This record gives sequence, structure tokens and C-alpha cells, in this order.
Amino acid sequence: MRLLIGFILCFVILLCKPSSFLQNQDNEKFATNFQLIDTNQNPFRFYEDTQSKSLVVLFFGYSHCPDICLTTLNKFSSLSDNLPEEILEKIQFVYVSIDPKNDDPLTLKNYMMEFSKKIIALTGDAAEIKKIANDYELVLLDNPKFGKVKGEGKILHSTNIYLIQKNHKIIKTLPHQIGLETLKQEILEIVN
Repeated sequence: MRLLIGFILCFVILLCKPSSFLQNQDNEKFATNFQLIDTNQNPFRFYEDTQSKSLVVLFFGYSHCPDICLTTLNKFSSLSDNLPEEILEKIQFVYVSIDPKNDDPLTLKNYMMEFSKKIIALTGDAAEIKKIANDYELVLLDNPKFGKVKGEGKILHSTNIYLIQKNHKIIKTLPHQIGLETLKQEILEIVN
């Protein structure tokens, strides 16, 4: 019952929330810029560090997520390990942790060893993550213990996959349930 109420609240919040994406006169949505740190504690500036790519595939999650984050990162890994190199050169997979208290760079680095090295994992402080979550219209509902006790709590969060072109235009927002082959086709249509 609590889970159902949580999903209903997510839906209501998402509908009532004003759009934070940059929009042009044609109501096209554009990804906002941000700066976080990667698993090697190096700064990662979203616009600057993805400018050489034709497509950014962006997902938000957390390392102790029991289901959706694992599934999505496994899809990213499968694609980054199996697409032809000439296609992969045009793509950047980016995973942003929404749990800065538990996902420090070392924790993320260890967690990401399960997945392809071609996925960039990022974290930052709570204020930065909150701003990014707002900018990307993420809904985050957490256990009251979230952020207070390391490793505790389950976060209910938006699980969309964002496909972002070189000009920062968000061309598609896909559900996490998308099949691997369908996701592959969506990516190939954009980069070919």
C-alpha cells in the first residue's frame, strides 16, 4: 500500500512540477549543464566533457538500488561491450548517483566494476545532486533515513533514460523498462 501511495505521489508531483529544462520557442527541451566528480575524483563538466560525442545516454540511480538501476546499467554495459567501435566512439554513457551520502567516488568505483568501463559514473555533494534532480525533473522519494545513515533506505526515484544530442537537445526520454534491442535501435537511429 505504501508503495502504491509513493507511486501516486510521484505521479502527482511530476504533473504539478514546473519544467526546469531549458526550452526554446518550439518547446524543445535541452539538458542543463552540471559539474560533478567521477570515480577517480576528477571533475566532470557535462557540456564540456561530452562535446565530442554525438549522443549522451544519461541515467540517474544509486549503488544500493536493488533492481532498476542494476537492470539499466546492465543494458548500458551490454550495449557498450557489443556495439561496433565506430558507433561507440559517438556515444557517452553517463550514470549519475542520486545518493551522494552513500555513493562517494570510491564506493561508485567499486560498484561500477560490475559494469562496462565505458560508463562514466558521477557523484557530488547533496546540494549539487538536488539541483541536478530539479533541473532534470527527477522525482525522488526517500526513506526518512536516506542520507543520514550510510547504506540504509531505499530511494523511490524517476527512472528515465535520457538521449541527448551533441547540441544538448533531449531528443528522447525513454522508460527504464525499454528492452535492450529497442534501446539499441533508438541509439543507432540517432548516431547513424
